[in-house]
Amino acid sequence: MIDKWLSKTKFKVGYEKFVRKILSSRISANQLTVIGLVIGLMSALLVYLSSVYTELLMVFIVLSMVFTVISFFIDTLDGSVARFEEPTIFGGILDIFCDRL
Repeated sequence: MIDKWLSKTKFKVGYEKFVRKILSSRISANQLTVIGLVIGLMSALLVYLSSVYTELLMVFIVLSMVFTVISFFIDTLDGSVARFEEPTIFGGILDIFCDRL
C-alpha cells in the first residue's frame, strides 16, 4: 500500500535510484523482509512493555511508533529490491507471512 502511493509521487525516481544503486547489490529482498519482521516484533514488545512499566508508558509508546514506521519503510524497500532482482515464489510467501505477522 505504501509503495503503491510512493510510486505515484515525485519521490519515485530518487527512491528507485537509491534502491538500485545502494541496496540491490548489498542485501536481498528476503533479508530485508526478515529485518522488517524483527523490527516489527520489537515494536510489539515495546507496546507490551508499556503496559508492564506504566511509569515509562510514553517512552515505550513513542519508541514503538518509531519502530513501526521503520518496519513499514523496510517493507517498501523489500518490495522494490525484489522488483529489481528476480522475484521468487518463496520471497512472495515470506513477504506476505511477515507482513501479516
